[in-house]
Amino acid sequence: GSVFEHCFLNFVVTNASRIYTHEMVRHRAGTAFSQTSGRYVRNDELNIVVDPILEPIYDLVEEARAYLEDWRLRAEEKIGVNEEKSFAKKKKITSALRRLSPNAQSNELGFSLNIRTLRQTIEARTSEHAEWEIRLIFNQVYDLVFKSYPAIFADAKLELIDGLNQITFKNKKI
Repeated sequence: GSVFEHCFLNFVVTNASRIYTHEMVRHRAGTAFSQTSGRYVRNDELNIVVDPILEPIYDLVEEARAYLEDWRLRAEEKIGVNEEKSFAKKKKITSALRRLSPNAQSNELGFSLNIRTLRQTIEARTSEHAEWEIRLIFNQVYDLVFKSYPAIFADAKLELIDGLNQITFKNKKI
C-alpha cells in the first residue's frame, strides 16, 4: 500500500468558508495546502458560505452579512487604508481588520493529497458526524476521483445520510 503514497492528486476548492479551511488543514500527513491570504488579499465584498440548515433564517443571515460588509467598508474609509501609500502599513491594517471577519467568509484553498491519505480523508470527512460543508466538498472530491480512478475505490460503500453520501471503505489499510 505504501506505493499509493507516491501518487498525489491536486484540488482547488473555491467559495469555501474559513470553517472548512480550518478543518481541512488539520490533515497534515500526506497533504499540502495553499490558502488565499487574508493579509495580502482584500475583499471588496463579503461573501459567506451558508449552511442549508439556516435556510429558515436566511433573511437574518443576510442582514448580518450586509451589516458586517458595511461596517468593514466604513472602517476602511475611516482608517484610510485605500489612501495609504505604504504597502507595509496597508498590509497591517488589512490584517487587523480581518480579525473581525466571520468564519463563514468565502475563501479558496488548494491542496494535494497522496492516494492513501485521500482514502482516509474521504472516509473521515464524509462521515455523518462531520460538518456539513466538509461533507459536501469531500462528496465532490470522491465523485471526481472515482470517475478517473475507480479501481482505487472499488471497496467503497456509499450510504446516503442527510442528502450526502457517507463513504466508508472495506479495506481500512491499503
